[in-house]
Amino acid sequence: MNESNLKALKCAAYYHGAQFGDFPFFFKQIEIDETFSHIEMWLRQLFQEDLSRIRSLAKTPEIKTVLESFNNEEGFLKQYDKIISGYSILFDIKEMPSLHLVDKLPEPFSCKEWDAVSVDDQDEKKFSIPKGVYYRKAVLTHCYFEFVIAHELSHWIVSLHSKSYIPYVTLFEEGLCDLLGAYILNKHSIIPIDAITNLFAYNRALKPSDSLWYAYWSYCKAAMNIALGNGFDKIRDIIKSGRGNIREFPIQGGSLNNEDDHAKSDIKNLICALLKADMLYTIPAEEFMVLKTNFQYAEEHINPEKMAKDLKISPGRLNSILANLASRGLIVIESDNMIYQPSVILSDNIKYVNL
Repeated sequence: MNESNLKALKCAAYYHGAQFGDFPFFFKQIEIDETFSHIEMWLRQLFQEDLSRIRSLAKTPEIKTVLESFNNEEGFLKQYDKIISGYSILFDIKEMPSLHLVDKLPEPFSCKEWDAVSVDDQDEKKFSIPKGVYYRKAVLTHCYFEFVIAHELSHWIVSLHSKSYIPYVTLFEEGLCDLLGAYILNKHSIIPIDAITNLFAYNRALKPSDSLWYAYWSYCKAAMNIALGNGFDKIRDIIKSGRGNIREFPIQGGSLNNEDDHAKSDIKNLICALLKADMLYTIPAEEFMVLKTNFQYAEEHINPEKMAKDLKISPGRLNSILANLASRGLIVIESDNMIYQPSVILSDNIKYVNL
């Protein structure tokens, strides 16, 4: 698969969503082998169906038009200008950092598994690196580019308002930067709100709960709580207070109530969209396949042996999978082997993963 086709698929997946939850793994397999012949049966079948759907979406006029604007680096530079314009207006800043598209990040950051890094005035003095935002060309894909750049520019804004050099940022700052980035992307219509939601789903909310990226998401929700109760001006004030004050900011927990009449309207709609990412949850591929297959038997008496034969697994394994689905509340098994499901159709909120 050539690079342009791969970028089209990724763009379509972000714009329209997909059933898979293991986003990087999905595209890694595409790059290795389009046939997926080496992947076990469950994933192969699901990947082929998802790939077919995403391929169709990638050929739509919408995606083709978008990609034509990003067929070279100039397109990304123009998009960067749109993003920095949003920050310049919001924070009344006349000089914003330049963008450096590089093969690898500058030292001492080249050893990091990062896609981009923000280098401020203090970094420039300490490491003798020209200030700006550095982005690796290898991950130069529309939608993801804007997502990462908005986040890094948010860090740059924090540094700009910091009185002293603090090399390490807190997770709360990471969450603030995610929310600020989403606010800029949405307010200036840089990418569609549904794409922003999918970006947060695949790059934050669907990550393992013990991962760093999921921690970003947790602290982003803490920032959302602040914004819902106090408006986005409060988020801007915290950002402008600088890194030292952000490190000391008292973070309050509690669930997000975006239906609260007192929630500030300037941020409420965005947060409602972002929280859709938190409604997603993943199940193993084989459970997803059984759940999907079960819809073909809707309102019929289930014959476990026939279903097991159709799915090419043993009846014992099928019973184990059905028990897992029942424990998750996705199906209800009656004594006569009739299987019911709480919802009418397979929800897009359920994603499958390679486990």
